[in-house]
Amino acid sequence: MSPTAVLIFFRRILPIFLLLSAFGLAGAHTVPSLTLEAVFRTDGQYLLRANVDPRVFLAADPTVLPPVEAGWYRNQSAEQLKDTEAKAADYLRQALVVTFGGAAHELSKPVFLPMDGATNEPLSPGSQEVHLLAEFTGQTGAGPFQVWLGQQANTSLILLTTIGEQAERRPMVVFPGETSIGIPVPPPPMAAVEPKVDASGATTPWGWWLATALVALLMGWRLKVKLAQA
Repeated sequence: MSPTAVLIFFRRILPIFLLLSAFGLAGAHTVPSLTLEAVFRTDGQYLLRANVDPRVFLAADPTVLPPVEAGWYRNQSAEQLKDTEAKAADYLRQALVVTFGGAAHELSKPVFLPMDGATNEPLSPGSQEVHLLAEFTGQTGAGPFQVWLGQQANTSLILLTTIGEQAERRPMVVFPGETSIGIPVPPPPMAAVEPKVDASGATTPWGWWLATALVALLMGWRLKVKLAQA
């Protein structure tokens, strides 16, 4: 096999390998990664689901930590859970920049759900590893959808997209400092355009022009009468 063929082969299998690692299928001790699933509805609404391994915000180098045990999450008080979610939200805010048509898009406040880190199912009494699922909802902007992954993300991003009823998911791998390929998505609904109303309450400028014309005609008639009387 030629060097070029080898390079093409590794480029093709790299996204698959990272995808398997993210979902816990490549071994018991996986390398931390960030997965973002973007679901776009035909009415212009979207749902973003970010699968967050706690190691990415618990350490500058998440690879030095073992998978986070589910007990770490279960044993936290209400205040500790609030602080954990704040750290996860801050991480996502710094790591991900969503754009539509090249314009930055502000994400909503995320809603967090604990997940089984090995199965991606809701956390259960038998779960050994915990991840956090952050959900964002909103309305698309104008133009293609893209995600920029910041250098401080300290891991790679696996992006999955679903458009409308399209069941096929196209995995895309984004590394820190890179931007994903633009993906056309359903545009936001067109806002109803109301006719402009001026201070007098007229919906068009025709009333103003008509009044001006009548005044000019009256002034011309009066001037003609005065000249005739002189």
